[in-house]
Amino acid sequence: MIERDPLAALQAETARLIALLDGHGIEWRMPPEPIPPEPAV
Repeated sequence: MIERDPLAALQAETARLIALLDGHGIEWRMPPEPIPPEPAV
């Protein structure tokens, strides 16, 4: 299969990789940024 639009090909491959990782229970997303503590007054 030949994709003519490089961006569409990249997006499709990314979707396939995400599905593969998620399907195998592999954590790949960055953890959320910690919330900085409020400054003491």
